[in-house]
Amino acid sequence: MNRRKEVGNGTVRPLGRKFWVPFLLACVIVLAAEAGFEYLVENEEAPGITQSVFNITGLYQRIVAAPRNPIPRYTVILEINPVKDRTVVSLNDICDQREMMTRLLKSLAKALPKVIVLDKYYAPHTPRPCPMDPNLVQAIQDLRRNNIPVIVGRRSSDESVGEGSDARYFLTPSIIFEDPDPCLETSNTRKLPCREGVINIDPDTRKLPLEWMLYEGKEEAKKGQGRDWHDTLALSAARAYDDMLLTRHPRLAEFVNVAEHPYISFLRQDDFEAILVNQILTANTSVGANDGSYTGEKLSAELRKMSGKIVVIGEINKDLDDHPSVLGRMSGVYLQANYIEALLDDRYYKPVPILDYVLGFMILAVLELILIVFRNQLWKMALLIVALFGLALVIVYLFIKLPGWYVNPVPVGATAVVIKVLHSLFGPAERQV
Repeated sequence: MNRRKEVGNGTVRPLGRKFWVPFLLACVIVLAAEAGFEYLVENEEAPGITQSVFNITGLYQRIVAAPRNPIPRYTVILEINPVKDRTVVSLNDICDQREMMTRLLKSLAKALPKVIVLDKYYAPHTPRPCPMDPNLVQAIQDLRRNNIPVIVGRRSSDESVGEGSDARYFLTPSIIFEDPDPCLETSNTRKLPCREGVINIDPDTRKLPLEWMLYEGKEEAKKGQGRDWHDTLALSAARAYDDMLLTRHPRLAEFVNVAEHPYISFLRQDDFEAILVNQILTANTSVGANDGSYTGEKLSAELRKMSGKIVVIGEINKDLDDHPSVLGRMSGVYLQANYIEALLDDRYYKPVPILDYVLGFMILAVLELILIVFRNQLWKMALLIVALFGLALVIVYLFIKLPGWYVNPVPVGATAVVIKVLHSLFGPAERQV
């Protein structure tokens, strides 16, 4: 029986061992590349390389994951930025910064924001408390009593009790900001989470952190008692903004119920409305009309921008709080704002890892067939390769757009590179012995 098949002007022999050996080797390399990528992301062993692989995903984000061209609609960022404003009190002066924060919160009360988020944590100052700590606590309590939820950051310790799978992570100590009853009651009698939120983010910053299972303190971790789920800063802020958040967004409720961190599409740092803290502290808020038609207190333009919004306050510190992302290095406060925006805008996607490999291997197989069949027809080969990757982007887009599935593009991109390398090393795969 003649097993040869005529195609165009050439003859293609059956695919033999010289096709399947490099193909299977490519599959192994792609698996290794994906595992290596995840390791770099999770451990941040090499920041430069980690950012490079994030940049690959960033191309995917721009093409696929943000089809609606979203803009920040819910948040305004207040920067504590010593680089742009040398008069601001930095983190190095803990007590003075807490005094500054007290004055800032009193000024923000005039803007009537919907929620205030402190992307900071307040460990008790040693060896003795800061003199302004009671005033800071009072300022937060006053805002809460005026129905303005204030979310205060809590931090999970870097250390743990035990190692490996037995590690028990816990919250670091914090100043007590609680009132007897500071939270607003909702229609279903559930209290809003207006006290605190864990500031720790997922090592893979593409993922939206929702909750962390933590012990309340080190002693509780040692005893193995008192472990519970704690909302992250972003989830706590979004729930304070919309007390029916999980009801309105059943997909989000599912992620919370199964403790899964979904992927999101990102907004650029420049997209956000950013205001320097001292613009608020030095604003002249007592302006009267010259014609006598209006007198009294008038909010500054900066304060008006915050009315009805979630005001996120955080420090810009490239040494302590700067992270790789799909859009380049990004300060922690902007990541938190991104997560809040995604929560309220329903921009989160379920990871489906099996599709990463299925789609990657399908592209790899079709690409190799194109290289074999149209080896001597360069223009056809080039057009078909472009069409192949165009079709792959359409498929990934549909996965994002319809069921809300996140398909990681790294295996797809890696396979293209791998097949080219293998093709050059092993020669034309259709050559038979």
